[in-house]
Amino acid sequence: MQTISVTVDPRHFGKLAANPARALTELIWNSLDADAHKIDIVFDRNALGGVEALRVIDDGHGMTEDAAIEDFSRLGSSWKQHAERSKAEGRLLHGRDGQGRWAAYGLGEQIAWTSVAEVDGTLSRIEIVGRRSRPNEFEIDSAPAPANATVGTTVEVKSVADGVAALAEEKARERLATAELALYLSMYPVDLALDGTRLDLAEMQERRHDEDLALPDGLGDAKLTIIEWIKPVERAMYLCDEDGFTLSETPARFHAPGFNFTLYVRWAGFRERIADLSVAEFDADLTAVIDTARAAARIYFNERTREHERETIERWKEEGVYPYEAEPEPEAEVERAERALFDIVATTAAPTIDTADMRAKKLSLRLLRNAVADPSSLRRIIEDILDLPELKRAELVDLLERTTLGDMIAATKQVTNRLDWLHGLEALVFEPELRGVVKERTQLHRMVASETWIFGEEYALTADDESLTTVLKRHVKLLGRDDLAPEPVLRTDGSTGIVDLMLSRAVERRDKQREHLVLELKAPRVNVGTKEIGQIKSYAHAVAEDARFASTNTRWEFWVISTDVTTDGDRERKQRGRPFGLAYEPDDAPIQVWIKTWSEVIEDAAHRMKFFQHALNVQATRDQGVEYLRKRHAEFLPDQLQNGTGENEIGAV
Repeated sequence: MQTISVTVDPRHFGKLAANPARALTELIWNSLDADAHKIDIVFDRNALGGVEALRVIDDGHGMTEDAAIEDFSRLGSSWKQHAERSKAEGRLLHGRDGQGRWAAYGLGEQIAWTSVAEVDGTLSRIEIVGRRSRPNEFEIDSAPAPANATVGTTVEVKSVADGVAALAEEKARERLATAELALYLSMYPVDLALDGTRLDLAEMQERRHDEDLALPDGLGDAKLTIIEWIKPVERAMYLCDEDGFTLSETPARFHAPGFNFTLYVRWAGFRERIADLSVAEFDADLTAVIDTARAAARIYFNERTREHERETIERWKEEGVYPYEAEPEPEAEVERAERALFDIVATTAAPTIDTADMRAKKLSLRLLRNAVADPSSLRRIIEDILDLPELKRAELVDLLERTTLGDMIAATKQVTNRLDWLHGLEALVFEPELRGVVKERTQLHRMVASETWIFGEEYALTADDESLTTVLKRHVKLLGRDDLAPEPVLRTDGSTGIVDLMLSRAVERRDKQREHLVLELKAPRVNVGTKEIGQIKSYAHAVAEDARFASTNTRWEFWVISTDVTTDGDRERKQRGRPFGLAYEPDDAPIQVWIKTWSEVIEDAAHRMKFFQHALNVQATRDQGVEYLRKRHAEFLPDQLQNGTGENEIGAV
């Protein structure tokens, strides 16, 4: 065994080893550059389901001892620097800077490379071990390969970093396939599996389109690739070098309703200007290339939309659900205009309509036809648009170039829904008559579980953390309960989970810090005092110190919420030197315990919505709030509120 040393700038190393997703991608590229045909990313889990180790296993050409000593002895050194293509099969090379092995430390503390290579007809085995705590040292040991050895490399990561488990999730797999590997895997056949799930681009893709871009004079050649995916993906435009390797990401910045897509722009100038890609809008050449690609993509999807509309209409006709029979006569201008408007509206709503059975689909299309044919509805739409001042009409046209009328309506509807929810929640929590008939455990908290945006915008974008829920259940007896809830309920994404009384959300921060918000919702009749605060403090310590979540990169906030607090509780949240409501923040742990009232939560949420309410000139009332509860949360309302019956008995404020 020998130890080799290398000089590593701590600042440079910190940037290389900062991102688990980037680290895994670099290991995959190392395997691909080694002409691997099969790559398996394996997550080794403990009995609780936590990830203890990660392995990347490939059947590439492996590393010899001489090559390993050469490559690991210098940061930025690699045989790839002087090669354009891989050794055995002549594939295009991705990595040439020799930095991928240090980036691997973004996955964990200890990295071990075990590689078998063929040297002069004989198999040799080499093992290289490095540690993040000593990034300038590698231990290298070589020996004859076992009789059953096969050529290839296994990279094993132990003491994994926070965020590694998330790499096995479907969203991470989709991003890996769409953002990094789509173009490469379309050129070379590679069997790649992530946590037992094979990344099969042929099964994921619905359609691919390639075209040459007509760039301004002097900028050379560029190509645009558009891949349409079967499942929803995060829409983005990836800036690639001429070989198709992703260098940066920028927003697509146009809408194509009904299509799941990714854009790839290949241009040699992106690699030449790689340092400027993050601020591309300030570079005239970069902006010209990106804008040309966006314009081409917009033309493509306009045609795809028309094609999709034609296909949808023909399919409905074959199914016998299209509400029109014979084609209108050429002179029947009104009927032809009505049919054209119907086709636009119906095909836009097709994703929803097509989820129903044939009978319901036929009924939906017939009702939609009647709505389009209603002169009053049609006249109102036309008059509202034509009555706009010229400047407003121009702004509307500009908006419709960037988004769709449907998306604008959906955004406005979301604002009105939120305002209605706040008024409805206010009624449920504060009106004595409603508080008397609403059950907190099986009704109020069920509604709150799907409206967690009221606690902060970041919690409108997250789902429940199942592993966190497991830990919460382990320690819940400290709160005087046997479980989080008496029975399972549905999460906001439709999956089954436990979200009564104790709600949990996890948020990834920009600084790679993970934040957990744990909410203890007390019944409105319970005033938060010394007992409740003591319980939540002991619970907070037990949860935060659980081995599964113990990490310096994890912050915890525990909120206990009720309608009111006792005098002692009020003193706890009015401590000198602390923000109002912060009752506990120990020096030795990243924990905060907050005492909140429903009035404060609702007021904060209403304040965040105030700008949009004023900009849209939206009005919201108590009655509209109650009506929203009936439409959105009917299954959790008492009989007296289901259909408005008993309203007079309950009382309206």
